[in-house]
Amino acid sequence: MKGNFFVISIALLYIGSLFLPGIIFEPSTENNPKFSFCASANNDGWVCSGSPENYTCGQPSVMITNPISKEQINAYCGTDWNTATAEKYEGWFILAFGWAGIFVANFAWYANIFLLIAFASLLKMKAQNAFNLSIAALALGLTAFSVSR
Repeated sequence: MKGNFFVISIALLYIGSLFLPGIIFEPSTENNPKFSFCASANNDGWVCSGSPENYTCGQPSVMITNPISKEQINAYCGTDWNTATAEKYEGWFILAFGWAGIFVANFAWYANIFLLIAFASLLKMKAQNAFNLSIAALALGLTAFSVSR
């Protein structure tokens, strides 16, 4: 009974981690989704056309059709367009696409494979195998800290 509680707890923690942020990058203004458009649109003397998702900005001498009014720009941009925000990825995204880290010498995602095999070993009551595989998973997982963006 005690062993089953431990196995179920590990499985629930693993599943729960899929819905939490797994990677949070250092905040910067470039991560703010409004930054690119609002920086261009708020440039003195520039005129923009289109929409915030698909826009063209330039000097008034450039022929721009359907210009966006300053009121529309201010309504969209507000006051937080140049605020630093942090880019983040949830656990499910990392689980789905983390395998591609091998292309940039980031092997941390492969700790999941060792962890799942360790989990299976624990279900088969092979505690020593589960422990050794968990140590290997920890070592692989820690390599994530050696990779910069």
